[in-house]
Amino acid sequence: MKILLLHQKLGFQGGAEQYIYNTAPSIRKYHQLEFAYIENTDVGSEQFIEAFDGVHCLATYHWSIQKLVDSVKPDLIYIHNIANIVCLEELQSISIPKVRMIHDHESYCMRGYRYFPWNRKVCTKKAGFPCLFPCMAPIKRDRTARPFGFRWESWRDKMHEISLNQKLDAFFVGSEFMKKELILQDFNSEKIQIIPPVPLPAQGTIQSSFSPENIILFIGQVIRGKGLDCLIEALNKVQTPWRLCVIGQGTHLDFCKQRALALGLNERIDFVGYLPQTEILDYMSEATMLAVPSVWPEPFGAVGLEAMRQGLPVIAFDSGGIRDWLIHEKTGYLVPNQDITTFAQRIESLLLNKDQAKLMGEAGKNRADKEFSFEEHMDSLVTKLESISKQI
Repeated sequence: MKILLLHQKLGFQGGAEQYIYNTAPSIRKYHQLEFAYIENTDVGSEQFIEAFDGVHCLATYHWSIQKLVDSVKPDLIYIHNIANIVCLEELQSISIPKVRMIHDHESYCMRGYRYFPWNRKVCTKKAGFPCLFPCMAPIKRDRTARPFGFRWESWRDKMHEISLNQKLDAFFVGSEFMKKELILQDFNSEKIQIIPPVPLPAQGTIQSSFSPENIILFIGQVIRGKGLDCLIEALNKVQTPWRLCVIGQGTHLDFCKQRALALGLNERIDFVGYLPQTEILDYMSEATMLAVPSVWPEPFGAVGLEAMRQGLPVIAFDSGGIRDWLIHEKTGYLVPNQDITTFAQRIESLLLNKDQAKLMGEAGKNRADKEFSFEEHMDSLVTKLESISKQI
């Protein structure tokens, strides 16, 4: 079978691109995999290209999906992130089976992060008039826009984009939460299949020493929705000595540094920036826990699985798809979203009871190894792709 994978970007940028790159070799064991893109990130593009049998820029085909399909002749079109309405419209007239992997909220949320920006409360509304009021979503923050740093996005175009996506033949989502989100947006529930985006196993495993330094890890993008500022506020309430290591960078980093300084916590927080996976393992080898204070509804939250594989307990806000992998009071703690006091109490309880932390870490490792195997994930993905190509 020949599969045409259609995605907005060539190269590395975020989780979607990493997932595509990680899963491509396993798909190619069984099928020919062609990749088509609209724009080049110029970040590791040459390495990215090597993951596929062929790579195609849509510009080469005069931005025509039909011309691309006529040239490649795929048996299945496997869509990831595409927001181009012209492309989505053209896909409707192509009779080849089409399945889309929904990585995040961009395909049905005008803001993309599914919460209200003034209080970070999660939106539970169906896309439509609530996007205009109270959300005022057409007014988009854009730091490059002059003079005010905002731009206008068409509400009608977004509603049209949603209707075009609804007409595709099948959908993959990463969690039960994301399936419910699509159903809320009037996607056909019978077309939706859950495939957790299991990350590649790390090169090697560690056994944490649960260091007496009481090290807490935050790993990921430092953007507003990831809630690092909430974690800092929670740690301000923890009486037991602790040390926080922040591994990552992003647009909210300066704010978080200033907040730590204002609270007098800056000497206890190490902002180490981006690190490759091998170096992250070094930090995990001494950590007591991973904190996942995401306030946006995580589509899945794969960083938690990475920590569980290394035997670390996880404390997280009960946000989005996190509860699909984190079992409350067994592999860590789920805390009501933005409940900073309870988050602090859960951190303190594990710092004071390292034996409990170790037991939770062991339970998490067992769960990650047995129920979130990358090999089994790939077997399931390939089987589902094959099934969709035959049934439709």
